[in-house]
Amino acid sequence: MVKPLDLQKPRSFVFVTMAMGFYDDNWISKRMQEEKQIRDSLKEIDDPKAALYEHTVVAITALPGKITHINNKFRAISRFSRKEPLGQDHHIINSNFHPKEFICNLWTTITHANVWTNA
Repeated sequence: MVKPLDLQKPRSFVFVTMAMGFYDDNWISKRMQEEKQIRDSLKEIDDPKAALYEHTVVAITALPGKITHINNKFRAISRFSRKEPLGQDHHIINSNFHPKEFICNLWTTITHANVWTNA
């Protein structure tokens, strides 16, 4: 006996149409080639991004300036654990080494959703 479908529970369905002859081997081969091209294109984008990420101090923040992610370079320079700065704002990195204007510029830039650079 077939049970009725409980529509309250999320389900995923796979529709098999190959048995009906809608797709042939050429279509499948073409589709696989297209997927490979997409993967290769994404890798081309990710390679330079990964290289930059390895050599740049990165802290990603959400408004209003709360840190949501840091990379290993940030950890190495700041000596924070991976989770310690998460949820904090950039005041935690103020060691009073930099002038007040430097920190104000950094803070103003990131709270306006702009990318801060030390330039």
